[in-house]
Amino acid sequence: MKLLNTLEKRAPWLAFPQLFRLFVMMHGVFFALLLIRPEAADSLAFNYNKILDGEVWRVVSHFLIPPIRPGGALTFLFLFFYIMIGMMLSDGLEGSFSPFRFSLFIYASALSITIAFLAAGRLALPEQNFEMGGYFLYETIFMAFAVLYPMYKINLFGIIPVPMWLLGLLPVIQGFSVILSLPIASVFFLIAFAPLLIWSIPRIVLIAKGNVTAAHHRAAFQRKVAAATPATLHECYTCKRTEKDDDTLEFRVSADGEEYCTEHLPPKQENS
Repeated sequence: MKLLNTLEKRAPWLAFPQLFRLFVMMHGVFFALLLIRPEAADSLAFNYNKILDGEVWRVVSHFLIPPIRPGGALTFLFLFFYIMIGMMLSDGLEGSFSPFRFSLFIYASALSITIAFLAAGRLALPEQNFEMGGYFLYETIFMAFAVLYPMYKINLFGIIPVPMWLLGLLPVIQGFSVILSLPIASVFFLIAFAPLLIWSIPRIVLIAKGNVTAAHHRAAFQRKVAAATPATLHECYTCKRTEKDDDTLEFRVSADGEEYCTEHLPPKQENS
């Protein structure tokens, strides 16, 4: 925290306000480009061997490939929601982090994703075109928002309200399904999502501890209330029966201040 405060004072130029908004808007631009030239994605994708051959722009350009590709009419609707949700994520996280810290988080996430692609290309798939950089970065920001605002609800297609924590679980489940079929992918995901994991895990643990503590306090309070509350509302002073013994019993308070069932009501009060 102190390091970030110092860095923010000494290098404010690192802040890029509305960076993630620009990112999702660029996806809209490149979606239009792919409508005209679908083969353009091949020139933008991360490719280890081609980068070594001099096509160094691929280190950055792979982030510009939109996760949603031109197809049927529905892809335009999906793109619209994708961009609108992305702008919401940008405003929410930038407002919570500050433009400087949110920019650093985006830089670190983009760097980690690129390193993961470099490792995959160097060790296993040097000829592979990796086109998921933009998707992984969007996913990172989406899950960060879900951690920060778990109860915030998004109306899917403007109709179905779904809390962010549930939506944030979907990419996690997807990742685990990939790891189950290809265990080595766990290394890739650990590298690609390192900034998110470093930031979110302590926060999730803190929230979980807070929820457990709150649950203990709530249970203790309920026990105290239960102990202070009489087990029954009425009890006959003479026979000690209560409404739980016989729900047809009627009770009266006598002149002596004690409560009696009608069978044992003192004679002076019997006909009153």
